Amino acid sequence: MRVGDDPGVVLRLVAVPRSGPAPLKVVFRPTVSLGRPVVRWQLLYGDGLQTEGTGTPGSFLGHTYPRKGRYRAVLIVYLAQSFTGTAVRFLTYADVQVT
Repeated sequence: MRVGDDPGVVLRLVAVPRSGPAPLKVVFRPTVSLGRPVVRWQLLYGDGLQTEGTGTPGSFLGHTYPRKGRYRAVLIVYLAQSFTGTAVRFLTYADVQVT
């Protein structure tokens, strides 16, 4: 087993830390094991900002929340098409509390 493998988990987003005082620097750790290639992804931080890329997302994605609030970060992954004209996407989320 390689480091970072998590059998049985197909999609997960973990925020570290999940809470703390503003400004809060958070590292998001995505797990993506969907059985088909990921062609692109988006991470919506819940504060109006986002980042995106092609292929599988990196192991660590960072963001700083400057203000107090409750935020839901949403990871959306888009898989390679199995049929022409189809779009397959999956999503997961992590909640962050900034005090």
